Amino acid sequence: MDDHPAIKRYVETMRREGYEFSLGMPEVVIREIDGALSEPVERVVVDEEIYPAHMTMLLIRFWVFLAKEVILANIDVIKRIFKPGKNISPQLFELPLTQKTDLSRVIYANAITMTPGTVSVNLDKKTITVHTLSIEAAEDLRSGRMARAVPEDEEALKP
Repeated sequence: MDDHPAIKRYVETMRREGYEFSLGMPEVVIREIDGALSEPVERVVVDEEIYPAHMTMLLIRFWVFLAKEVILANIDVIKRIFKPGKNISPQLFELPLTQKTDLSRVIYANAITMTPGTVSVNLDKKTITVHTLSIEAAEDLRSGRMARAVPEDEEALKP
């Protein structure tokens, strides 16, 4: 284990946090199922969501919209950095969410965070808490322009 300092640190951290485990050579566990010897197989589902292929064109259009917003926000932040005087007025506020699916809510929250000068602080089913560098950025988000641009996964809404 001396050749792998990262593993050594990981094991030591786990030990300090009270975990017990042992390291040794791998061992295949074989059991009998219906008279035949079998190795156990376990399936684990980490995330049930898959890529919504039916939304590809809507997402491409949204990415173009978002790229334009990111460029404009970069220019705005640069101007605020180099412009003398008090031109930053931080805002922390909640926005109501109009998106109906978890996927579209996450897309919206990530789009806000990707835009310079704005950060999504908290996301729940009905609201998103946002921090902005300026009143103008807050007013733009409150206008709902970006929220309306987020594609909705209509397939997920069907019963």
